Amino acid sequence: MEKVILKVEGSQTDALGETTNIKFMSEGQYYYKDGTGYVLYNEMDSRGMEGTKTLLKIADNTVRLVRKGKVAHEQFFSYGEKSDSNYRTPFGDIKITVYTKKLAIDKGLISSSIHIIYDMSIDDAWQSNNELHVEITAADKTSEYLN
Repeated sequence: MEKVILKVEGSQTDALGETTNIKFMSEGQYYYKDGTGYVLYNEMDSRGMEGTKTLLKIADNTVRLVRKGKVAHEQFFSYGEKSDSNYRTPFGDIKITVYTKKLAIDKGLISSSIHIIYDMSIDDAWQSNNELHVEITAADKTSEYLN
């Protein structure tokens, strides 16, 4: 496994046109197997997901996001496709559907860039238009960035 730094930026625009932005950095681990890149990192406590680990599975034309811990969730992104999942929280499950409108993946040996634009519905009601951009870069041996 290689140590990596993730830079995540996202936005969510709801039906009222209000936009919420997120931006964070995290240290993680990366490995490559059978044509797929895997990035594992801990979610930040400040985002309300303390104790949650996230795994990104990055293939040529798809991204799968898997969370386990305080919340559990698996989300699949593939251009032009809808995918359904359950978002498990301590307060109950929520049905989430995403429709991927854009998916751009630029993979290197370790470093990668992912850009996703998607619509999200909750319990079959449109919720928001979302944009997610993830930059994954190899951490140097002296990296002191910690979650």
